[in-house]
Amino acid sequence: MAAERVLGRTDPIDVYGPYGVEMMVAATIQFFTPDSEIRWDDGLRSSMQDMFRGHDVATGPVYQDANIKVTAAENTHFHLTAANPAYGKYKSYAYRIETPDKVVVFTGDTGPSQSVESLAKGADMLVSEVLIIDDLLAILKKNGMWDKMSTDRQVGLVRHLREDHLTPEQVGKLASRADVKRVVLTHTLLTGNDDEDTRHYLDGVKKFYSGPVELAKDLKQF
Repeated sequence: MAAERVLGRTDPIDVYGPYGVEMMVAATIQFFTPDSEIRWDDGLRSSMQDMFRGHDVATGPVYQDANIKVTAAENTHFHLTAANPAYGKYKSYAYRIETPDKVVVFTGDTGPSQSVESLAKGADMLVSEVLIIDDLLAILKKNGMWDKMSTDRQVGLVRHLREDHLTPEQVGKLASRADVKRVVLTHTLLTGNDDEDTRHYLDGVKKFYSGPVELAKDLKQF
């Protein structure tokens, strides 16, 4: 945000997302206010508040102009108990982005979700989170973090991983039922680039989905 302003941007930047985005943008503006005031003598006289605006959104239409339409659907990343102070307060969304040429759906972090499946219907590309629990647990046990957790924390973490994320097989079923044309996997927690590191992710999806499946990597284009 600060760099955009320093480089001369004058068009407002609007940030859309679930509850908390407005607070996040306001806090970021507050953090950069000293820098903004210091640069007054540099000729930067625009207000940070006028340039950067946060918008908390709910499900349904989020944004639309002549080139793009964005729609949100609540997914199932949060399975909170009534005793949790966050119960009913926070939401997790998946997004469908439609352009004149393509439709791309981002699941976000989610467990199995009928609303995400409906959102993804006929999409050209499904960018889906994926997680293999045993892979993550192996990492935690190898680096010693697992043994440092209490039993309650271990049980809670495994429950969260099982309920609030998608296995490769679940991604494959989602993609097949939604009839998407292509699947791109992210959120894998993989550290290597060897095919052996990734094959079980791809193979799991392909058990139930016959279309192309790829693994997202930094700087890769699709």
